Amino acid sequence: KVSYLTSVKPNREELQEALNKKNPISIFKEIFKAIKVLHLKKKTMINAIKEIDNATVISTRNETSTLLSKYGKNSVYKIAQLHHDHKFDSNLIKDFRENYTNIDLMLLLTEELTEEVKNMMQGYNSRTECLTVPNFIDEVPAIKAPIKDMTLVTAGRLHSDKGYHRLLDIWKLVDRKTYPYQLIILGD
Repeated sequence: KVSYLTSVKPNREELQEALNKKNPISIFKEIFKAIKVLHLKKKTMINAIKEIDNATVISTRNETSTLLSKYGKNSVYKIAQLHHDHKFDSNLIKDFRENYTNIDLMLLLTEELTEEVKNMMQGYNSRTECLTVPNFIDEVPAIKAPIKDMTLVTAGRLHSDKGYHRLLDIWKLVDRKTYPYQLIILGD
């Protein structure tokens, strides 16, 4: 069951439009609205976490994991997930050490990442157990099939985290005469 905590939506486009127009009054209004949206998002998330009893909760974002650790009841089994590698900035390391102390289990993608996070927590957070849950495919099988279409498709969230900028840099190097493929990137 999906429960939406609020019907209020972020105003990213409106804020960007105000910044593009360089209208100080509109910029101020949109920044104020953005702060209200973020405050409401955090407040409703905290209230939702506080209401959960005798359950298992899995959090996939650092900001939610810190709230889960702080406000989650002892009767709740709390799992934090880090589903990609990070450039472990000081704030994230601080959260692992100080703000995950009520998290029961931390799921990580690789053995190397698991060891790295364990080392970061050592001496600070002895409660959180770190466990590796790798991607379910170790290596992509080599399949020899006739090429019927000269199209390559990739789909995902259009964010710098996903590395599409690197894909485009690589794509520039492809010899179009030898490999006349079309690249299609799908996302929102």
